[in-house]
Amino acid sequence: MAEPPPSDPFSTNTKEAQIAALKDNPLLFAPGTAVLYSNFGYDLLGAALANVSGKPYAEVLRERVLDPLGMKDTVFNPRPEDQPRLMQGHNFDGSAMPIVPTSTAMECAGGLYSTADDLLRWMNWHVDNKPSAADAEFRLLNHAAFLYRDGLASVVGLDDGGPMDAMGLGWVIMLPNEHRPLILQKSGGLQVSLCCDCTDTRRRRFLRHERIQCRRLHGGGQDDERSRRRDRSTLIFALIRGNVRDD
Repeated sequence: MAEPPPSDPFSTNTKEAQIAALKDNPLLFAPGTAVLYSNFGYDLLGAALANVSGKPYAEVLRERVLDPLGMKDTVFNPRPEDQPRLMQGHNFDGSAMPIVPTSTAMECAGGLYSTADDLLRWMNWHVDNKPSAADAEFRLLNHAAFLYRDGLASVVGLDDGGPMDAMGLGWVIMLPNEHRPLILQKSGGLQVSLCCDCTDTRRRRFLRHERIQCRRLHGGGQDDERSRRRDRSTLIFALIRGNVRDD
C-alpha cells in the first residue's frame, strides 16, 4: 500500500482497505471475554449502521443526533466558511499540526470538528435526567453499563482517562467511589491537544473532537450567568475527559 501524503494521512483508510485487513487478522479473543481499545472496532460499527440504515454514517449521525440538538457547527470536514474559525494546533516542538481531512471509513471512530457551544448543547442533553425529559428512555440506555470489568480476561487501552469499571454504548464508565460520582468518559486521540476559552461564547472556535482538555484562559466573572457557563463547561469536559485541566 502506498504511503499517504502528509496533508491527507487517512486517505488510505478506506472500506476496501479495512476489509482486506480483516482477512489477515484473526480475533484476539472471543467477543465479550476481554476489551481492547480499537478505533477499527468503531469503524466497523459505523459501517454496520450505514448498512442497516442504507445511508452514510455521517448522514445518520446528523439526522439522529446533530440536527435534533441544533448542533449546526459540528461537521466531519470543515466547510469553506468554517476555515477562519479553525484553531491551529501545535506539536511539542512548536511546529504547526496539519489540519487533515476525515476519511469516510473512519468517521465513527472520530474526526468530528465542533464548537464549545455545540458541545454544551450535546452535554445538556446528557445531564437532563428528569424522567419527563424528552428522549428519557434513550438517555437511560445511552448511560447504562453493558459489560463490566469483573470477569473479563483483560482490559487494554481504556484506563488512561481513569480506571474503567464497565463499558457502555461508547462510554468508558467509572463507577462511584467514595467522593467520586459516576463518570462517563471517553479519552483518546491522535494529534489533539487543545486550549479553549470555555466561558466566552463570543470566541466561537472549532475544536477537534477526539481528546479535549479545558483550560480557562480568563478568570471567572462576577455575574451569575458567566459563572454558570464556567461551571457547566467544567462539567462538560469532566464528563468527556474524566478530568479537567484547570490552570
